[in-house]
Amino acid sequence: MPNWTINTIAVEGKKRGNFVFLDHDLFKAGEKGLQFDFNKLIPMPKSLSITEGSQKRYAVIYYLTGKCKTSIRNLSSDAKAMIGRMGIWDPETVFVQLTNGACDYVKSDKLYKDGQQYVKNMEDYGYSTWYDWCCDKWGTKWNACETYVDGSTLSFLTAWSAPIPVFLALSKKFPDTTFFMESDYEGGEGRCHLTAQGGCLLDETWDGTED
Repeated sequence: MPNWTINTIAVEGKKRGNFVFLDHDLFKAGEKGLQFDFNKLIPMPKSLSITEGSQKRYAVIYYLTGKCKTSIRNLSSDAKAMIGRMGIWDPETVFVQLTNGACDYVKSDKLYKDGQQYVKNMEDYGYSTWYDWCCDKWGTKWNACETYVDGSTLSFLTAWSAPIPVFLALSKKFPDTTFFMESDYEGGEGRCHLTAQGGCLLDETWDGTED
């Protein structure tokens, strides 16, 4: 389980009565009621919702080698560059494991299609799966959870870190409103206080961290 970050976003005092979070399309229905949905502000391409993990290495190599019919050495320079972009540092080992059946992934049409999708995602978006995209674009690896809304105050949890890009996107969407966000990092990593308006960060301060 990750360390959770408790985030609270509030509206500038004098405008609180004029801005109600639930009046805006910022949420989705979840098992525990409405949840703040980062996709409403920074949509993730749907094709990135593909498995992140060791499967990716095998799927990509299986696809780029034409179902293991072309050796790593004989791949085109573009294919080798793609392997590098994917962060696959041991393509020869992966190739041998696939060829000998010495891995957990069966050579199949699905593995080939998954590899094709990983590569297409990297070509189209610069990311092969949701994981790195979410970390970069949202500032955290998962969407919000445990959402609580009280008028002009919105609270929710994120994994490991504060969703600063989402906070800035929110302020850009409503440029006439000043927003404040407090993010309390679990595990004694400190508390962050941010102020933004019109997509611009106006102020950022940190409380001390534990030794």
